[in-house]
Amino acid sequence: MSTRGDILPRLTSPSRSPNVILQSFPPMGVYETLFKFADATSKYMGEPGTHPWAQGFPLTTQLPGGPPIPDTIKLTPADLKYPTATGNLELRQALAAYFNTFYDAGIDEDHIAVFAGGRPAILATLAFLQPGTTIVVEETEYTPYYDMLERLGRSYSLIPSNESNRFRPTLDDHEVALAVGTKYVLLLKSNPCNPTGVVTQGDDLKLLVEMVSRPGRGALFDEAYEFYCDPQPESALRHIDDIDATDIFVIGAATKGLQVPGVRVGWVIAAKKHIE
Repeated sequence: MSTRGDILPRLTSPSRSPNVILQSFPPMGVYETLFKFADATSKYMGEPGTHPWAQGFPLTTQLPGGPPIPDTIKLTPADLKYPTATGNLELRQALAAYFNTFYDAGIDEDHIAVFAGGRPAILATLAFLQPGTTIVVEETEYTPYYDMLERLGRSYSLIPSNESNRFRPTLDDHEVALAVGTKYVLLLKSNPCNPTGVVTQGDDLKLLVEMVSRPGRGALFDEAYEFYCDPQPESALRHIDDIDATDIFVIGAATKGLQVPGVRVGWVIAAKKHIE
């Protein structure tokens, strides 16, 4: 029987290879699932006959009744040059137009930086936080967050999110967690939450945005599953009056909602001073 080593790269542990200069870094998120699936089935998830459900692997074919997925990209010599540090201007303008149209976000292209996917945008934001910033994060959250925080040496405290509260922390739970007594406190939150699927929306999201807009506070809202909200897409940007007056970062990506995980495009939306 084939093993995952026949299908996917095998990770080598330093304990077995003491002369390897790199630390062992276990697969995170979808890749952990891909490896386990390959171990169990000898197939790569997404191959014919497999059903990549419930683990962040969107269909990459046209949905019934949905728009066609582009199959060509025309490039010019100008497109092949090094991009600006914040990404392609037309892409940033298109993103700004989208968020202004559907969420009245009040942003322009200078509020946006483009990354090679959503996770690099999250990692960069966490890496550049001021020293001493405390992160508050729900105890049931997207597991790579904890790996990033530990690798970056960031201290964090947990917001109760478990069976006892049905994975639905209250605003009071967030308020208590944010009052940790450090100079800077940042909420790290996926919305909808991965893996619970719980959505913070409407007045609850508005009040949470107000809470993290106070001096010394901020938030990173990971909106990778924006289009999965019911009854309609939701974004923290709907409730931010002036993003330039906040330390709020809104992360998104084309991966899930636009069905293109292989096209590595993500972005962070924040105050212009932060993008600069």
